Amino acid sequence: MTNIPVNSPETFGDAEQSGTAATIDLVAQAPEPQPGKQRPAVKRVLQGNRANLILFTFLPGQVLPDHEAAHPIFVQAITGRVTFTVGNEVTTLTPGTIMHVDQHVRHRVDCPEDADPAGSVFLLTMLTGEDR
Repeated sequence: MTNIPVNSPETFGDAEQSGTAATIDLVAQAPEPQPGKQRPAVKRVLQGNRANLILFTFLPGQVLPDHEAAHPIFVQAITGRVTFTVGNEVTTLTPGTIMHVDQHVRHRVDCPEDADPAGSVFLLTMLTGEDR
């Protein structure tokens, strides 16, 4: 059996913000794209009570290979588009589309080769259920 990575909030580094109230411009806070890398740029922008916000910037062709989340998640495209695969179901996420996935469900994220060359910003909300 293949070991599939299981990601928790700490996988994505320290949070840039925490507290009882926070306002975040997701586009402005998106990590700088990483040309020449197989994986997208990533930044944990908020550690809040019971949830963490993690931003990714995908360039065309970049991928997060099969993995699982340790907690339930919501995922959505903020700009551009990515494809999100759970089992045999492939969903194209564009701004305005949100998807929920339970914990420990194998999934992957791909940025199509014909996506915006400036990058696609993707938001992961991890519902940890844990107080800060």
